[in-house]
This record gives sequence, structure tokens and C-alpha cells, in this order.
Amino acid sequence: MATTEGTVQQWIKQRRYALDLTQEDLAACIGCSLITVQKIESGARRPSKQMAERLAHCLHISSVDHDQFIRRVRGEAEEPALDTGARPQLWNAPLGHPALSSIPTNLPTPLTRLIGREQTLASARHYLLHDDIRLLTFTGAPGIGKTRLSLQTALGCLARFEAGVFFVELAPIADPALVASTIAAALGMKGIGSQAILDGLKQFINDKRMLLILDNFEQLLAAAPLVVELLSACPRLKVLVTSREVLHVPGEQQFPVPPLEVPDLAHLPDLQSLLGYPAVALFVERAAAVDPNFQLAGETAGEVAAICTRVAGLPLAIELAATHVNLLAPFEILDRLNEQLRLLTGPARYAHSRHLPARHQTMQAAIEWSYRLLAPDEQLLFARLGVFVSGWTLAAAEAVCGRGSAGRSASLLDKSLLKRVEGNRERDPPVRRFTMLESIREYALQHLQASQEADGTQRRHAEYFLQLAEQSEPYLYDIESLEWLHVLEQEHYNVRAALKWLLARAEVDLALRMAGALGRFWLVHDHLSEGREYLSRVLAMPGAQAHTPARVKVLEAAGELAFYQTDYPSVHRSYEESLAICRELDDKRGIGTALLSLGGVAVEEGDYETAGRLLDEGLQLGRASGDMF
Repeated sequence: MATTEGTVQQWIKQRRYALDLTQEDLAACIGCSLITVQKIESGARRPSKQMAERLAHCLHISSVDHDQFIRRVRGEAEEPALDTGARPQLWNAPLGHPALSSIPTNLPTPLTRLIGREQTLASARHYLLHDDIRLLTFTGAPGIGKTRLSLQTALGCLARFEAGVFFVELAPIADPALVASTIAAALGMKGIGSQAILDGLKQFINDKRMLLILDNFEQLLAAAPLVVELLSACPRLKVLVTSREVLHVPGEQQFPVPPLEVPDLAHLPDLQSLLGYPAVALFVERAAAVDPNFQLAGETAGEVAAICTRVAGLPLAIELAATHVNLLAPFEILDRLNEQLRLLTGPARYAHSRHLPARHQTMQAAIEWSYRLLAPDEQLLFARLGVFVSGWTLAAAEAVCGRGSAGRSASLLDKSLLKRVEGNRERDPPVRRFTMLESIREYALQHLQASQEADGTQRRHAEYFLQLAEQSEPYLYDIESLEWLHVLEQEHYNVRAALKWLLARAEVDLALRMAGALGRFWLVHDHLSEGREYLSRVLAMPGAQAHTPARVKVLEAAGELAFYQTDYPSVHRSYEESLAICRELDDKRGIGTALLSLGGVAVEEGDYETAGRLLDEGLQLGRASGDMF
């Protein structure tokens, strides 16, 4: 390549284009003025060494090319400039792009483009890639777009984390003790065995350059010290958190996500300039998706601007409003939004919301308004669907919410109250699956819990997932286990919620059946600690002490999980109680299973005499009964 004075400047410009950065974005990243970037790109100014370092950082110059770039951009060397085609980081490249194909990730691919977040995105990238920032927290009201912004930020930074970028969905869990295992599951970790999950995470991540996105952390703030401990043990790990509240831990960099910019209603610009406002542009794009004839013109322009301003530029509220343009004119949407916000901050019915920050009230009003536009049967379905945690299939909706739920779901989908998500890839054809944004699900669940439908809906939910657990159990020991294990993992949050409800309602028989059916799943998918906790709680339930085959099955599962965590005292307690009950019930198969298991523990403990006696008795029992277990 030629080495004229303009070569490196041209390369900088081409690199910036490849990164999809404007000159303003690059200036914000470097921390200088726009005119400085313009002078550097034109060759009118040479950057200082410190600025050159920042420029190299923002343009993602590889360590191999770093020193050469610094010398060239400062005019200190005449050696050839970098190859302009040398694996540029593509901020908006799809996950399948060849340059990114070798980087492990589970990031979901956004289905719509991000509108009006250029400056925010550039700032977020700057903070995320800053050497001194390892914990970045996106904060803001529900519906402001924290999750969407985190995904776009991470997609643009894939090339900087060669060990992977992983999205950890925390909205479905409420127990801080489950954060570590949820992260481990997102990383695809297996075989932790007796190791504590946090220790396993530290060992797995170790010195890898990796990014974790912990989404919806606000209900798990007690787990913030775990995040700090993980960062302390893994020096090249970075964590991006989305939360309505900050974590308040050392090293945290807060990043309040702003709403979309809205126009000044007192001084509305011309039509073309109005479309330049991100909030208006988002409304128009989403409205056109449901009504291809929708256009911004005449009085409509002012009404749309007023809608966007009324909902304070909240992206989710704008999208909810825009979905109704095929039924309502913009002025009708505006009237209903105004009325709903007055209701929210007025009558006693909305007292729980009056003390919320303004943007939280606005989001609540937007969801309430969308809810009130539903027909009564749609409102009932919407509330019932709130019982599902992290999604559901149409079959589950029919079983839990009533016949015809699948058909009525289409209307909720059209109104953006539901989302279609990727189903079980292991099944052919793939199973269609749906979910709600967490802020919408919270609202649906509030309606359900305030109604007379709550108990019946939650019972049907628990019974459906009990049936799923029992249906899958026989297949977890043969060639079909992979498919069924995948199904259970996908429904893990629902299964967990169902079991918690059975425990809370003291449904002893159902809880024993469910815990017993899940034992194999917890073992094979490494949910050992969680499984043992649930098994222990079920065994301790009042009324669960009866000497029944159901209790024996739970004891066997508890013993097996304890064995794989090398907790041999617990193994002894579980299998010795199981053995006593089986002798009382004359359950020869149960007696043999307990004897062989206790014999196996004795081998591990080095008590070979006891092991030989137990194993011999178990084998003889098996031969005599013709059942070799």
C-alpha cells in the first residue's frame, strides 16, 4: 500500500464506516470535539499520544497492529499502514457474519432495527469497552429499552470478547440463590458435580475474555455481591447489567438509559424534521407495520407528536400505542392515553401506582390503556397468561387458560402484548412458543392475583407441568432423553414456579409426585444444588412423612443427587430411610436399589467389608426376584 500522508487518514475513515460510526460517535468515544475528529480525518491535525491511544481503542485496533497504528497516525513512521480489510469489527453485523462466526454466543437476534439510539449506543459502547470499567449497569423505567439497548451494544462488541458474549435472562427468577446456576446454564456448563456453582463459574471463566449480560436484575439485588466476587476472580470478565435499580457495589458504572427524544409541541417543526425525532420515527415505523397505508401528514403529524410526548418517549409505550392505528385514529389514541394517565394518578384503585416515578406511571398507563381496549375474553386470557414464567407453548395455553386460547392469542400478539419466540429446535416441526415482556407480565399477573381466577389458573398451571414432568420421566433413561431434557430445560422456570406453588399450598401428594419425577432431570442437567433444596423442602412438608412409595421415590432422588455432590452423610440418611420404608412395604425393588446405592457409597468411603455385604445382599435380592434393577 502507498504511504502518502493521506493513507492513514483514509484508513481511519474507512474503518469508521466499517464500524458504522459517525464522526460524532467517534468524538464521543474518544472524548474530544467533533471538529477535532474532522481535522484528524482530513490530515489537518495529528493527535497527541494519549488521543491516539483512545483512537486506537475506539477503532478496535488489534494488539498486533497497535504500535504501528500509533506511530502512523502521529506521523512518526513511514511504514505501510494497516490493511483496511483486516477483520473489521462490524457493529451491526448479524450473528451469522463470517467475521463473528467463531465467537461463542447465545445472543438473540433482534427482529427490528434500533431507532434513534445512535448517540446512546456510542456512549454505551465506549463505557463497555473502557479498560477500567468491568461492571456497567443500564438503569431506567420499565419499557425504556434497557434490554434492547444491551443486545445491540453487545452485538457490536462481539469481536472484543473472543471467549464469548452470553445473555442471562433473570426476569423469570426471584430467588437470588439461583443467579449462579442461571448463569451457569446460559454458559452451557456441565459436570460441576460436588463443586459449588460459584466456584465452578470462577474456574470455567477463569482468565477468559468474556461478557455476561445479566438482564432484569432489579428483583435480585441481594445477589449483587456474587457479581462482584465473580468479577474479582475473573480478571478479563465484563458484566453488563440491566436493572430498574442500581446495584450499589464497588466498581459499578451506572448508565441511565434515556427515553427517545420527542419534539416540543409548542414549536412543532416541519414534517421532514418531525420524522427526524426518534420517538416519532418509531411510532411511524411500527404503525406502518400494522397499517401499510399509515402516513404522517396534516393534523396527524401533530397528534402523533403529542402521543409520543404524552408517553414521555418510552419506546414500549410508543409501540403499544402504534399497534392500534388500524382501529383508532391518532386523535382517538391520544384521548384514551390522556384519560388513562389521569385515572392512574387519581382514583384509589390506582393508589399503588401514585408514588411511582413519572415514567413508571406512564408505562403503567400505556399497558392499562392497551388492556382496556381488549374484549372481555381477551382480558381474561391476558390475565391468565401472566401465570406463565418465561414463555409457554400453545398446548400449555390451551390446558391452563382454557380452550380457544391459541386462537385468541393472535389478537394479543397483534397488539404487542405477546411476543413470538423461537421454540424447541430439537423437535420437528419446531414448537411455537410465546412470552411477554416482563413489565407486561407483571401487569397481567397483578390482574390475575386480584381476580377470582388466580387459584384455579395457578392450579391448572401446576397440574400441567406436573403432567409434563411425569410424561418425560420414562424417556430420560433412553435414546429420547435429549429431546425431553431439552423440553424440561426450556420449561424449567415454569416447572420451578409450579413446584413452588405446590409447596406454598401444602399440596403434599402433588409435590411428592413432581419432585420424584424431576430427580433424573436435576441430575442429568446439573441442577444438583437446586434439586436437593426442593427435594429437602418436599420431604419436610407436613404430611409428607407417611411411608409411601412416593416418599421412597423422592428419597432415592435426594440420595442420588447427594451422591454426585459427595455428600455421603446425606446419602446414608436418604437411602437408609428409603430402605426402612421399602422393607416395611415389602418393596423388593426398592430394597435392592437402596442396598446397592448404600453399597456404592461404602465403596467410595473405603469401607469395603460393608460394601461387599450390601452389594451381595442387593444382587441376591435382584436374582431371586428376576429384577436386576
